[in-house]
Amino acid sequence: MGAVFPAYTPEGDPVDVTLKEAAAVYIPDGYPNTDHPNLGFVLAAHGVDKVDTGTAATIARYFGMPVLYHGEYPNWVQAGYTARSDINEASGKHLARVNRCIPADYIRGYFPLALAKTDLRAITLLQRLAEQAGGDVQKVALRGFSKEGKAAWLAFMVDDRIEVGIPGGSPTGDAQAWGQFMIKAYGCAEGSELQSKIQSVADGQVWRSVSPAGAALKELYGVVENLDLMHPRVFLIDGDVGMWNMHDGIYDAGTGSDSAFLDGLTSRPWRFVRKATSEQGADGEDGDLTSTTAVPMLGAELLASGAGSEATIFPNITSDSATMSGDSFVASATTSAAATAARVWWTWSTDRVFDDRTQAPWTSVAMTASGAGTWTSPSIAVPAGTVIAWYAEAGNSVTVGGKPYVRNHAAPIRILRPTADLACTPTPASCE
Repeated sequence: MGAVFPAYTPEGDPVDVTLKEAAAVYIPDGYPNTDHPNLGFVLAAHGVDKVDTGTAATIARYFGMPVLYHGEYPNWVQAGYTARSDINEASGKHLARVNRCIPADYIRGYFPLALAKTDLRAITLLQRLAEQAGGDVQKVALRGFSKEGKAAWLAFMVDDRIEVGIPGGSPTGDAQAWGQFMIKAYGCAEGSELQSKIQSVADGQVWRSVSPAGAALKELYGVVENLDLMHPRVFLIDGDVGMWNMHDGIYDAGTGSDSAFLDGLTSRPWRFVRKATSEQGADGEDGDLTSTTAVPMLGAELLASGAGSEATIFPNITSDSATMSGDSFVASATTSAAATAARVWWTWSTDRVFDDRTQAPWTSVAMTASGAGTWTSPSIAVPAGTVIAWYAEAGNSVTVGGKPYVRNHAAPIRILRPTADLACTPTPASCE
């Protein structure tokens, strides 16, 4: 299984990179005389070395459905690069250059599109292999994390075989809102490691607004712009909280930068598994236990449990708020009946860059039920004069495949006592 990524060399010359894919496929014993012969699960990994065969085998065995886990053999040297992150970043810059004002070529240089195509092929491959075993896979769950997470959103737009969408580690569901957040929080970040990143963000804001080509690209690939086209009945999203050295670190996802997108995601049910500490596995690329084990298992459970199951088995937070009084705050939340526990996660910063993991780690505080589906925290003391980031989380426990898991759903991150908004002047651009 494979695909071709129409890319650019570091110098900007067109080059076609061959993406050779390897897949591990698991057909459960007794298939198709199992619990779910018409369901399947497809997971996409960063590469063949990231394929978690243990999780795939457990899902197949426990839920009685075929599972396919795939990843590519990299061939970045072919294009003059040494890592997939380099080719992804450079190709994106050249894509914007080629499409500066007039739409020209939206295929070459857009790495998530190439990865999404491999997802669609993987679903078809799983169907054909299930047919050979006597089954008939009609609906699947699709899991992708990081670049594969962005690719998964693209696949959701076009493939009606996807019943449960499980994207992770991609904070830019609303690219414009994300960019505005980053600029307001960091300004131009002069003299810091973020400076070139934020300048690129500012330029991208203008490009998508001023340039017909930029606006068209946003409409073509944007997540929030295409929610009406999405096929999954429910999204199970995961990511960390945007601190230094985490996968969604502040280089790409300032703390709270995904809140506008999540608050606006009302067209269908969603749950968010947010990782706040290294103990939860938030330090890794995509190899932590939460991303590779817990989230796929819970996604498989949602698929197997059928339409509407997210409302009955997976907790939801329907509202959340916090009140400051001096140097303390009290948080409250309302949840669905499925929640058996709730807590607040919070941290502080002297600005809006929540990067001090030693002095200001994320801390959890249990909330107390004060009525049916109503939860309140105790008064939480915070350092004087600091900016506070917090979010509410509701959960319950479940045993899946003989192992205990927690169905945690996190509300969007909220900011208390924010500093004044900053600004960053974009590079002048005109398409007149």
